[in-house]
Amino acid sequence: VDLSQSGSIVTDGTWEGPTTASFAFDGTDGYINTNAQSLLSGVSKFSFSVWVNINENNNNNIVWSIFNDSSNRWFFQLWNGKLYFRYVTGGSGGYYDIGQGNGNWTSTAVVNEWGNIVMVFNGAESGNDRIKVWFNGVANTSGTYNSTPPSTLPTWSNNLLIAAYNTSDLYPVNGNIGPVHIYNR
Repeated sequence: VDLSQSGSIVTDGTWEGPTTASFAFDGTDGYINTNAQSLLSGVSKFSFSVWVNINENNNNNIVWSIFNDSSNRWFFQLWNGKLYFRYVTGGSGGYYDIGQGNGNWTSTAVVNEWGNIVMVFNGAESGNDRIKVWFNGVANTSGTYNSTPPSTLPTWSNNLLIAAYNTSDLYPVNGNIGPVHIYNR
């Protein structure tokens, strides 16, 4: 892990430590702009872990995103109380639908309670086994794909954002985002 990466709080995100060890966002325009795009550019594997506590069930809760343009973007969101991981790489879109109550997950995963989301991307795996997701330690084994995930991520020109989609269309979080961990494995 490259610990030299840093980020900056944009507008109204506030630190709520040490008890909750999280950043609070009011759903209007706050987010964290990281310098972590180099960690995720052109890689064939990475892991991402984040703690979240979303205050409202709406369509505007992007937990994290990395975005070049409409042809290259990856993001995790809470949408209508369900978790979704969406990706578009090279203009070909896809999503990993993890929040439809599939398998052993509930449809109201993280509204008004703390939850841990872990995603592992491994391009060496075949097809739909390239992305695996857990919520509170429970694997989602029946997510739905609408296309096969790529084997490598694109080279990113924009920063990884926490609590926003991109810097012009925020879709900001109303709630707290706790420790964020990105690993190159």
